[in-house]
Amino acid sequence: MKVLVPDNLGSTVEVPGAEIVRYPPLGDLPPGAADATALVVFETPPHLLRRYAEALPDLAFVQTLSAGTDAVLAAGFTPRAAIASGRGLHDLPVAEHTLALLLAAARSLPAAGRAQREHRWAGELGGRQPFPDPGRFATLIGARIAIWGFG
Repeated sequence: MKVLVPDNLGSTVEVPGAEIVRYPPLGDLPPGAADATALVVFETPPHLLRRYAEALPDLAFVQTLSAGTDAVLAAGFTPRAAIASGRGLHDLPVAEHTLALLLAAARSLPAAGRAQREHRWAGELGGRQPFPDPGRFATLIGARIAIWGFG
């Protein structure tokens, strides 16, 4: 079994009994890829997915590392190929990122960063301040937060 894996993953991929072939997800498939039975896609644009679908007639499995499969389904892979999404793969990193953005906003980190780049002390951000400050978003203490995602 030959498995095509994008070379932008940055880690070693091992599948017992399989030949792993790396390919550039923004370029052409390597020579000898036409007999691959599995394809992993990540950050591959739709026009290349269509080209891969034409070049890989023996595929039995396509795994996308994104939650959505729309582009893979529209690419025209053989109907025999099972299409699998990466739904759930990114849940924890996205949740962490969302929390980081909320905390950065509450603590005015973008304004602090601008002041640092300007080589000035951001006096408007520090010193004695009312807590909680009803006129300013400055803390998550006591907050009720709903995060609604589209993806």
